[in-house]
Amino acid sequence: MIPLSRTFGGPIRPPPKHTTMQTPFTPYFKHATLPLTQVSRQPFEPLYAMPFVTADCTEYWVGGSCQFIYRWHDGFDVFVATLEARIANPARMAIHLPVESLLSDLHLVYQLVGNSDFAGLTLAAREHLLVYAPPARARLRIEAHPRSGCYAAAAVVPKSSWVTRNPTDPGNPLAELIQCLVTQPTEHRALPAAATPPTAAAWVDLLLTTPPEQGMLLDDALNHPLANLMEVHLANCRTQQRLSDDKQRQYALVAAARLMASEHVARMTDGNLPALADIAATLHTTPAKIRKLHYTHHRRKFSQYLIDCRIAEAKKRLRLGHTIASVAFALGWVDEPHFVNQFKKYTGTTPGNFPAK
Repeated sequence: MIPLSRTFGGPIRPPPKHTTMQTPFTPYFKHATLPLTQVSRQPFEPLYAMPFVTADCTEYWVGGSCQFIYRWHDGFDVFVATLEARIANPARMAIHLPVESLLSDLHLVYQLVGNSDFAGLTLAAREHLLVYAPPARARLRIEAHPRSGCYAAAAVVPKSSWVTRNPTDPGNPLAELIQCLVTQPTEHRALPAAATPPTAAAWVDLLLTTPPEQGMLLDDALNHPLANLMEVHLANCRTQQRLSDDKQRQYALVAAARLMASEHVARMTDGNLPALADIAATLHTTPAKIRKLHYTHHRRKFSQYLIDCRIAEAKKRLRLGHTIASVAFALGWVDEPHFVNQFKKYTGTTPGNFPAK
């Protein structure tokens, strides 16, 4: 692990007493290296919907050729935030922005597009950083993608009461990071920046697109993808996986695609099936490659796997008392007869008889 006091050039001074503490990870737009003005309208379409974020937890800032969107959810068990930017002349401009961590906790930082430098901790696109950080400040250097002018980074903080409920392996460097909360609460520690594994990238995407669910506390809905995201990182640390072997990399890519498809199906309410093109774009690959690798590893077409997911979700909803018509519509069948025929083909019984079995 990296002792960050060296990276930051000595102990980091606490923030001034007059600082208004907003969130566990706070950017200070008024102190950026170019003048920024807060506006009320969304300046561009963000990459991630983050439908769980309310209007009062969203900020828009513009200045010169730059536009920013900062969104966050500060829950009881989890904090999630994204910082996105559009820069008109990315090749000529890097922006410095003061940021502050306000909790003594584990921070998971994901570079989605562009590059970041947290005062020496450099992240390139598709890389992540796992860091234990007590309250402190640093300057964030933002560099957008040189062609698209896009920048996006996400910070996830599974708060201490939640993190400590999870079993940890004492030999695991991630567990050591978590233990810093108790043993070295004033010191920064980080694992080296590394490429984000495909499965972790899929869970980050799911976390940032989790919709609010009726009758469910928002933290509970967010904890599902967060718990799985933590498990991915724990497993990677435990086995020291680097996915250098091509077969391992291929398997991880297929697993991530299947995960995103099944989670999308579980969320379906309007019949919009998961698009393989969207899944492939999120995983930075092509639909053709996913189809080929899926057949290689599972001896089934990816389209057949989607049907498996829809049938499994249909069973779940029928058991909960949903009507046959509503299940057919929500999960993308053309009409009720098509649903009944395909359900019977895959299960040997009709939807009307299924709940009784």
